[in-house]
Amino acid sequence: MDLKNVLDSKEKIYSIDLFITEECNLKCKYCFHRKGKEVSGAPNQTFTVEDGRRVLDRVYKLNPDSMTVNFFGGEPLLYPDMLLDLMRYTKELWKDKGKLVISTNGTVFNKELFAELKSMDVGIQVSFDGDEDTQNSNRGEFDLVASNIKNMLEFGAVITVRMTFTPDNVGSLSKNVQFIHDLGVEKIVHHAVMEADWTEEAIREYNVQLLNLLHYRRYCQNKKMPLTIGFIDKCLLILNDELPIEKDFCAAGKSFIAILPNGDVYPCHRAASKRIFKLGNIFNEDRPFIRGIFLDIDKISQGCQKNCRAAKICHTCIMVQFEVMGDLQKPLLQNHYCDIPCLEYDLCKQYLPTEISDKQGRMLTSLAQVVSDIMERLDDAEK
Repeated sequence: MDLKNVLDSKEKIYSIDLFITEECNLKCKYCFHRKGKEVSGAPNQTFTVEDGRRVLDRVYKLNPDSMTVNFFGGEPLLYPDMLLDLMRYTKELWKDKGKLVISTNGTVFNKELFAELKSMDVGIQVSFDGDEDTQNSNRGEFDLVASNIKNMLEFGAVITVRMTFTPDNVGSLSKNVQFIHDLGVEKIVHHAVMEADWTEEAIREYNVQLLNLLHYRRYCQNKKMPLTIGFIDKCLLILNDELPIEKDFCAAGKSFIAILPNGDVYPCHRAASKRIFKLGNIFNEDRPFIRGIFLDIDKISQGCQKNCRAAKICHTCIMVQFEVMGDLQKPLLQNHYCDIPCLEYDLCKQYLPTEISDKQGRMLTSLAQVVSDIMERLDDAEK
């Protein structure tokens, strides 16, 4: 039987999270992944090379044209030999159409390993929250991870830092972004623990921190210091019609799936971690998974585009919505869950005229420099 014909045909799979292992050497306080060696009788799992290759073979049949494989965990760098083998095999299957990404907590670094990652053009996302107090209060191993980030950058790795913040440490957000930027990181994505207790006081503090980030970002632009702050830059680009409006919450269960070492398929890594909404098993020859309702969930079906001003830029998570509302199909009512993206929308909208003016100013400055260079060359030629 043709594998493509037995799958939902509405949307192709273009990206997967491949759980190399569920083992981890950190115990982050806010981590949504299962804790300990065994939970509810279900042991944590780790791929074998053979099963990893089998999964990639099956995924290749789903979409041989292109694929992004995010090697996930747990901590995938705990098994470097297996990781590198599966990365090389991904490249064998998809050639230059296979994009490799790894999500790591930054506790593992050696030159030989990162030379291999660099040779395969692997995108590296490091989870790191900021200065010593912030990192050690939630994740631990500040000295090790900060040192490894510097080593990665000195080695020539291009990394993105994913920093997590909570109502308890939101007051340090802008300081921590600057701290990470000072390490040499040029791309930072700050994620709130959305399901936490975001009180009015915590939201007000986030307002202050976002204003600080906008000012710091502008300072860096004027000083020609490269810096991208994920949800700020993206919001401004959408509001200025430079990026399309985001109709979906994310691609979970649409063009994106997560796969555990036993082959079980989930709509995303968060769902896989909590073992909710299992879609099927990739090793099932006839019907590896059914995406069902996830193909139809978007901001229109949930009522967001009708009821929320921030719907066009909102990056909230459908799995968190389920935790908050208790129902995937229940319309999302505006509450503390919505306050964060709404605040980002409001501040970016207010800041947009300044952003446009600054862009125009930089363009004029560049144009003036070009004209000046041409005139100088003409003068030199006449002499």
